[in-house]
Amino acid sequence: MKVCLYARVACHDQTALDCQVENLKAFAAEHSLDVVDVAAEFGSGMSADRQALSRVEALAVKRQIDAIIVKDISRLYRDTFKYDELKRRLDSYGVRIYTLDALQRLL
Repeated sequence: MKVCLYARVACHDQTALDCQVENLKAFAAEHSLDVVDVAAEFGSGMSADRQALSRVEALAVKRQIDAIIVKDISRLYRDTFKYDELKRRLDSYGVRIYTLDALQRLL
């Protein structure tokens, strides 16, 4: 499965962001996932203006990924309306969203 790993922290805490990325990478390696991109950024979960998230969606539009893996849903959006809009768009491209916590429970 071709995936994009996405990490976000609200405050400028490089250690927290690096920790999220490393956890996502470790999970992907452990399960032999094909990581196409790692998108990480600082920014509010309420804002739609995020470069890394836009890059992830561009990969989805081009059908270069099958899934996005995030630590949890709040990393994408804290606003459920904006999250639902993103999920609908990704669904239309055939891209699934998986949370690290849910995947670890499934496997």
